Amino acid sequence: MKKFYIKPLVAAIALTAAGQGYAQEASAENTLEEVVVTGFRASLKTALASKKESVGAVDSIIAEDIGDFPDNNLADAMARIPGVNITRQGGEGSQVNVRGLSADFTRVRLNGMETISTSYGNTSRAFDFNTFASELFSRIDVKKTQTASLEEGSLGATVELYTARPLSASENSFMLGGSLGYNDESGEVDPRITGLASVQNSEGTIGGSVSVAYSQRNLSDSGHNTGRWEANSNSGNNQWANAADLSDEVNNAFHPRFPRALDNENKYDRLGLTGTLQLKPTEATLVTLDVLHSNFTYQVATNTLTPISLARTGSGGRLETTVGAYEYDSATNALVYAELSGVDVRAERAFIDSESTFNQFSLTVDHDITDSLRVHALLGTSSSETTVSEESTAILEAFNQDVTYDYRNDRLNGEVTFGSSANPFDPTDASAYQISEIRNRPTDTENTFQTGQLDLAWDLNDVFTLSAGVSVKEFTFDTLNKRQDRSLLEQNGPNQGESLASNLPEGCDIELSDLDATSSLGAVYTTSSGTDYLLPDFNAVGAQVGFSESSPCFPSIVRDDRTVVETDTGYYGQLDFVTSVADMELRGNAGVRTVTTDLESTGVIDGDNVTVKNSYSDTLPSLNAALSVTEDVTLRASWSKVMTRPSLGNLNPGGSLDGFNRTYSAGNPMLSPFRATATDLSVDWYFMEEALVSLAYFKKDIESFPASDTQTVPYRSLGLADSLLDQLPAQPTEEFQYRSVFDGGEGTLDGFEIQFQTPITFGPEWMQDFGVKANYTDISSKVNYSLPGDEPNYGPLNGQSDNSYNGTLWYENDSGFSGRVSYTYRSEYSTRLTSRLGADYGSDIVDAAAVVDAKFGYEISDNLTISLDLLNLTDEPETALLGSNGANLLDTTTRTGRQVYLGAQYKF
Repeated sequence: MKKFYIKPLVAAIALTAAGQGYAQEASAENTLEEVVVTGFRASLKTALASKKESVGAVDSIIAEDIGDFPDNNLADAMARIPGVNITRQGGEGSQVNVRGLSADFTRVRLNGMETISTSYGNTSRAFDFNTFASELFSRIDVKKTQTASLEEGSLGATVELYTARPLSASENSFMLGGSLGYNDESGEVDPRITGLASVQNSEGTIGGSVSVAYSQRNLSDSGHNTGRWEANSNSGNNQWANAADLSDEVNNAFHPRFPRALDNENKYDRLGLTGTLQLKPTEATLVTLDVLHSNFTYQVATNTLTPISLARTGSGGRLETTVGAYEYDSATNALVYAELSGVDVRAERAFIDSESTFNQFSLTVDHDITDSLRVHALLGTSSSETTVSEESTAILEAFNQDVTYDYRNDRLNGEVTFGSSANPFDPTDASAYQISEIRNRPTDTENTFQTGQLDLAWDLNDVFTLSAGVSVKEFTFDTLNKRQDRSLLEQNGPNQGESLASNLPEGCDIELSDLDATSSLGAVYTTSSGTDYLLPDFNAVGAQVGFSESSPCFPSIVRDDRTVVETDTGYYGQLDFVTSVADMELRGNAGVRTVTTDLESTGVIDGDNVTVKNSYSDTLPSLNAALSVTEDVTLRASWSKVMTRPSLGNLNPGGSLDGFNRTYSAGNPMLSPFRATATDLSVDWYFMEEALVSLAYFKKDIESFPASDTQTVPYRSLGLADSLLDQLPAQPTEEFQYRSVFDGGEGTLDGFEIQFQTPITFGPEWMQDFGVKANYTDISSKVNYSLPGDEPNYGPLNGQSDNSYNGTLWYENDSGFSGRVSYTYRSEYSTRLTSRLGADYGSDIVDAAAVVDAKFGYEISDNLTISLDLLNLTDEPETALLGSNGANLLDTTTRTGRQVYLGAQYKF
């Protein structure tokens, strides 16, 4: 007979409430039933046991053993949890969306302490999971309901990340692992190296664990970009040169702003370190010191050949462009094919070099004062700093060329050709170009947390436990963005390309001849669509024009300098209970949390630093109950008041000016938080060992929802100085999109989740080595995006997919072979309520996507395992579209390729 057993670390994790105490040692000798359960199957069983014992809605992912987290990426792993969707960066999961609510609404705690880890481009409250190697963690809990004892700040979920606890393991453990990955898009081979150790003394009073994980990834993603589709106003400068000869439908039709192949070269370096020291001086006391460090380096080069005139609304753009042959699609009101002349073409290379460093230190003390009275204390600090040392762009421009674009046969990957028989143009010929623009935008963003927490729990009797606590958190967000943006050539009027820009500063001695391009300024590059062109090199271009901060031509100007300091003070009281009702076990808790938020927000207004203070308080009651109707059926109900603080970008008292896209965004530090009432109902049927059928219903009544308002206004009506545009390709006479944020209206979100998990127990013996885990989520939301006093404007939450599902077919047998194949799907979701095409065209969306992954392993011995990971087997594209109401015109589509990892792991 086969024996059922659980690996020691898995059993220990199941008994550990990370950050809330210590677990009793688990015995590897427990015989439970007649099937060998190890590896992935054991992790599923342990997670299921944890879910069964929980009072609220909790889903977990648990490491199979030391260093055996089930996925290469934390976010990718969470995509297998019901109601969780992920956003991707460079082909891997970056941020999570829970039950239709974006990453800004999800809090993350690491070993019991709230924190933020960010990477390039993230200046929000969202947590970037790609900054950490998954091997560093032993468990993830996604808590979808709220208790008074759980810190406030989440509308969607609280994600708990845990590293290994050395005193929870039953034996010393050591692991070394490594793998090589290959991506079929980039053709590169990438390494991953992992080492972990967990030790303790024979008395079990001192234990320590360390882990290190390093990975490198070289990725090429390619696709097509239109820069969105836009219709001319057919007036002033915003019309075709031959508008008088064209029909009204052509003059007013949508056209791509810059149709082009989009090619990105990405490089990631990820280093993670964890260390834990645990001391147990008495049976009543446990002291835990955690240290975590992560360093994530991200570099990306974006290479494009762009017909820029189609995006320009000045006198040097569309007004100089003549439409020849064309094809008009009445169904989408779009010019899907056009032969154009008088088009300025840009050869452009943009490069980003960023480094994100995360550090966390926390000290936790758990002490049993008496048999019935316990105390838990935590003191910690964390910081996440992202430094963009270079965000540079070099642009070579060839004026007045012929360009043809064609979307008739492929709406997602249009064909763009340059030159014509009447006006030949060789994009590889340096003599056709001049140096047009050069830019650099270094940025530094830092988030810090200082946290103190004290909790007391008193067992009143066998039924009731009373707990109370206080927490104080100081959160600081600080960002500084500098810009050296300079247009060097005149891009408007009759002197376009034939004279220097009129706004060059005094003392700038650049001459027109300095802008002539030569082959030494770059190298010939071939786009993913097969077009060859001269790709500029930033250093070479910069050297020719004397680009530096000391040059009077390129002064460094602060464009964004803001700080948010937030102090959150919270108190709670909670009564937990375990009793019986008509011979049915009833578990639950009821409590209330009060929290005060004090905010100082500093930003730049008219060149001066301005600080605005705001303060608000919230009272947040909660109630959770779980009724074990039978040993196998559990009913759960939860109700709570919840809140999430406003997005950091919206708290800026100043504004952010973008002269390239003609936008000005102003913040509002007096915004109220997002507030909602959450209800959750579920029924779980554990119909046999390792098996579950679950149905959950959830609803959130949103009481307040900050709303944005965007208006098209003349630049000079913004009250900004004309000089702010001196280094930008925009004129004070142009119109800008002015965006601001205000306290808005209300809304609702509701949906249901279905989970199913089981090993196969019928059929021939070989079939019984298989099992299935699957789930489905359906969500709908209706939020009023209007400002107070305006007509209601309802729509779904941005980032909310109506439905998502995933399934995993797994296989394990006692020969040592295991495997699983997973399918993950999410439907389309809105990124903008009102399409940029206009209100009649619905929303702008990201298209539906389905990803297939697989993992196979073989235990050569008790110590050595080899593995094969196959990621994104279908090479699923990510596609953004404009106009969900029938248009579905392409914005951007990219593919990142299939990834294969071959690895080995040795334990001793």
